[in-house]
Amino acid sequence: MSIKPTLDLLVYIFNNWKSIKTHFTKKEFLNEDVSFLQEVYDKEITAGKEIPYSIISRFYTGNVSETLDQVQKIKLTMERGKFQLKVPNNTIQSFQAKAYEAFKNKMSNDGSIVRLSRLNINVNNEILELKMQHAKYSDQVKSNLTLDWAAHGIKGFSTLRNYLTDKYGNKLPPLSCGLLANTIGISCILYFKKGKHYVPYLPKRSKYKPLIHSTKKSLALFEGGIHVTASGALDFPQDFKQGESLSFCEFILEDMYREIYEEVGITKKYIQELVPLAFTRELLRAGKPQIFFWSFNRFSERRRVIKVQNAIHTETKEKQTGENRN
Repeated sequence: MSIKPTLDLLVYIFNNWKSIKTHFTKKEFLNEDVSFLQEVYDKEITAGKEIPYSIISRFYTGNVSETLDQVQKIKLTMERGKFQLKVPNNTIQSFQAKAYEAFKNKMSNDGSIVRLSRLNINVNNEILELKMQHAKYSDQVKSNLTLDWAAHGIKGFSTLRNYLTDKYGNKLPPLSCGLLANTIGISCILYFKKGKHYVPYLPKRSKYKPLIHSTKKSLALFEGGIHVTASGALDFPQDFKQGESLSFCEFILEDMYREIYEEVGITKKYIQELVPLAFTRELLRAGKPQIFFWSFNRFSERRRVIKVQNAIHTETKEKQTGENRN
């Protein structure tokens, strides 16, 4: 199944690229300027020009079933205990506390998410094992999400990114770096059919994340730009018991389905295929792991996607109103 952007999509991106690109600049907590990031991490090989991601492993083989069979072979291991950020000195302790205070109003809750502590990979860049650990959203608030925040009042300290660069040079810190939460992110671009082509559904980022089934929350990054259809941090499995086995499709793939439903209101039954593309590390958040997916929905036109979203949104509001009355 081929994916070809239609002419009108290309025209839209071309006409709006200057406007889109201006959103990726230095913000309060993160410097989203791609040129800056590629200069800081100039020892890293990125996915392409102005694409600030380093590809660790490619999943997609060209065949959907084969790809899903391959990722199912990846061993998922959950380490014991909850992750705690490393606090090597008073400087870092002060930064973590100040960064949390500055950022906390952008948080809707301090949810349980998954950290990647180690990655086992073979000579062919095929992932053999993901070692993971229970973490909290606040762990990344004190690290990966506030790398360029100017922490005033801390003697001899400018930003956490500079601190890490002094330690590791122009390469991404190792995943084992305890100063970073390195929680696993999942992102998906949903395609719908238009004529003979498949067109990506790329929402424009507003101030708030477009959560359909929960209260709105502020975006942590990429405000105002064009972004993937749905993304978020991998949730820690609620009923997980130590020693239980986890699989890629039952855990990570299912969480991507949940994220799509939560953000754009498209349920699993309307998605024809959801396929993992690659495992990457993101330059913006100092190597935060990110798994990318693509998917096809069963609608032939974007307006049908919007129609279903509106119907689900109305149904949810009516349900919430009814609950509030009880």
